[in-house]
Amino acid sequence: MESALELARAAWPTSAWLAVSALGISFVAGMVRGFSGFGYSALVVAALAPFVFPAPVVLAVLLLEVLASAPQMRAVARDVDGKWCRSILAGNLVFVPIGVMGLLWLKPDAARVAVSGLTLLGALGMRLTLARPLSPSRIVHASAGSVCGLLNGFAASGGIVPALLMAASGVPPRALRSTMITVLLWISAYALVWAVVLSLGRAPE
Repeated sequence: MESALELARAAWPTSAWLAVSALGISFVAGMVRGFSGFGYSALVVAALAPFVFPAPVVLAVLLLEVLASAPQMRAVARDVDGKWCRSILAGNLVFVPIGVMGLLWLKPDAARVAVSGLTLLGALGMRLTLARPLSPSRIVHASAGSVCGLLNGFAASGGIVPALLMAASGVPPRALRSTMITVLLWISAYALVWAVVLSLGRAPE
C-alpha cells in the first residue's frame, strides 16, 4: 500500500485536490475540443498554470493534442483549408522555438506570469474578433501564423488565435474544425521536438 502511495506521489507530486481538479478540467476541455477542433490546450494550461509550473503541463497537453489529432487526419483531410493551413504552419515553423525557449528558461514564477499574460491577451483577442468580419489578407494570415507559433511554443495555446481569425474571415465551421485538427497535430509535434532539443542543450543548474 505504501509503495502504491509513493508511486502516486511521484507521478503527481502536488495535492490530491489538484489532481481531481485537473481531471475535471481535462474532461471539460476535451468536450470543447471534440466539438470545435481546438481549445483543449488553452483551457487546461490557463486553469493549471497558477498552481503548478507550466512547463510540464504544456508538454503534456502538446502530447495529448498529437494523440487526439492523429486518428482524425484521414476523416478531416478533404475539408482542410489549404491556404490557412500553410500560413499557420509557416508561422509556427519560425516562432515556436522562441516560445519554447522562453518556457524552458524562465524561472517558474516568471513563466506563470508570462503564461497567464499571454492567455489574457488571447482572450482579449477573442473578444475583439467576435462579430467583426475580416478580409483574409496576407497580413491576417501572417499574424495568425506568427502569434499562433509564439503562443504554441510558450503556452500550448496557439490554436485559439488562428481559429478566431478564420471564423472572423468567414471560413465555414467544417473547414475551420478540419484545419485546426490538422495544424494542431503538426504544430504540437513540432513544439515537442523543440522542447526536447532545447532541454537537452540546456546547461544544468
